[in-house]
Order: sequence, then C-alpha cells, then structure tokens
Amino acid sequence: MAKAKLEACTKKVLSEMARKKGIAGWRTKSKEELILALAPVLRKTRSSRLQQPNRLKSRVAKPSKKRILRPQVAAARDTSSSPSGEEQVERSKFEVGVPTKNLSAKVPKDLPAGYGKDRIVAMVRDPYWLHCYWELTRQSVQRAEAALGQEWHGAKPILRLVDVSSRDTTSSAESIVKDIEIHGGCNNWYVDVLNPPRSYRVDIGYLSNRGRFYVLARSNVVSTPRAGVSDVIDENWADFDAKRKFWFQLDAELIVYGATDPKARVTLQGEPVKLRPDGTFTMRFSLPDSRQIIPAAATSADGVEERTIVLAVERNTKHLEATFHECDE
Repeated sequence: MAKAKLEACTKKVLSEMARKKGIAGWRTKSKEELILALAPVLRKTRSSRLQQPNRLKSRVAKPSKKRILRPQVAAARDTSSSPSGEEQVERSKFEVGVPTKNLSAKVPKDLPAGYGKDRIVAMVRDPYWLHCYWELTRQSVQRAEAALGQEWHGAKPILRLVDVSSRDTTSSAESIVKDIEIHGGCNNWYVDVLNPPRSYRVDIGYLSNRGRFYVLARSNVVSTPRAGVSDVIDENWADFDAKRKFWFQLDAELIVYGATDPKARVTLQGEPVKLRPDGTFTMRFSLPDSRQIIPAAATSADGVEERTIVLAVERNTKHLEATFHECDE
C-alpha cells in the first residue's frame, strides 16, 4: 500500500492495521508514526506475494470433484476494538470514562491506559478552582443504562458539585451547588467554586431528562483555602518558601479550540468531541512539562472527506534560584 493511501486512512484504521501486523506500541503511536511503521511492513508483504510461483495460483483455482452447496454462515469476528464510524459516534456517550490516550514521547510504552477501577479524584488548585480527573469502566456505564431503563435515552453525563461544609461543630449538611455537563472523550475537568473557604465533593454520573441522577463514582472531600492567604494547598499547585512567608507559583493549561461544519464528526487524540450548534468546540488539557502531540481530525457528515491537523505543544518550566537583595536600614 502506497504511503499516499495510508495517509488517506483514519488513525483508527491505521491502529487496527498495526495491531494485526504485530507492530509494537501501536496503541500510543500518532497517525504519522503509524504510517512510518506500516509502510515498510506492507511493502514487504506485497513483494513476497508477487514472488510466489504462478503454479500455486493455478493449483488453488482447481475445482473439487464434488461440491456441496450449503447456506453461507456469517463468520464470527471481534469488532470490539474496531467499531465503524457510525458506532463510534453512537457510543460517544459511553466514552466519558475512557482515559484520553497520552501521546507524549517521553511516556514509557508499557504504561497502562487505565487501572480498570471506577474512581474520581478532586484536587484544590486555588481558592476558586478545583481540578477533577476520573476513570470509569464500561461495566459501570452499562449498569447505569440498565438502572435508568427508558430514561437512559437522552441521559447526559454530568459532574455534580456538592457542598459538604460543616454547618456547625456537630454535623454537616450536603447541598447541590450545580451540575456540569461533560462530553465524551474527556477524563478531567476544571470546576469553578465560590465563597472560600468551603468543602466540596464531586459526583460523576448520568442525569436523565426527568431529573433522575445515577451516580457512577464519588470523589474525596477537598477544602478550598481562604482567598488572599498563603494557606498550603495541594503540592501539585504550590511551591514556596515557608520560612520567609514569601512565595511565587506559576502554572499553565492548554485550551484547544476550533470550528468546522456543525454536522461533521471531530476527534481529538482519537476521541470524539461534542460540537456546539455553530460547529465550534473547546477542550481543556493539563500541560505538564513534556512534549504533547494532539492530532485532530474532522470528517464530513457523508464520510467522504477527512481533514487532519496535528498540534505539537512543548512545555519546559525552569525554577531559578532565589535572589536576595540587601535592604537599607
């Protein structure tokens, strides 16, 4: 298969071809890496076929003496790892718990994509922001579908922010702050909160049109610090000199946005993205110190045309030594 034909294939098709050819690390390779790995293998396969003697062809073509016609039975095949484009779109609501593939070149190839456990973890970023990440198994989503029954049609995956701050010294009450609709293919979210200090828990699940909420997982309880005070928060977000009570922190996140035909199908890192009515979309990614490759693909509604854009982002944070200046007395 020529390289041009490989480039015309979607990443999912290339990944399936790489899996069948036994190419190592096919799960984490980008589209360009899959093409480079497949091209020589397919050329070798095609060359070996052309070198087979013609007599084998004639031998295979000989009809058998007695041929019994039987009704053809459909051959069983495993379609769990290669759904069609229509199935992928239909299943996008199920993919809320599937972790996004990490395509960083610095990540070891043998790291698992997930740990097969239903969980959601909440962390404090600052007095007004929480960060959540989660993993959900397909079995838990199927349990939600069975529990909601007819209400499953139209049910939406949401994050439910719950205030669990103590109202007095002897008891605590829970109150729902808000529901946040999330979309398929995402496994982390930033949640804005108000009136610090407060304590929160985040539940993830499906909300039906009738208001019935089926919980898939519940997070740990976190407490936001007072605004304007250098309280110690999660280590992921804090790095300061406690002795002098002077501190300085800096972090970054990546916001990817774009637009296409509202009826098109869009994927980021191979995962479906929900479009707004005008065809625009926005996704937020954490931005650790590493190089990230984010391939984005848009397929026309009729499936005839596909366009791909590859975004490469690299972050390199340097912490310099503190400088101390003499003060005039």
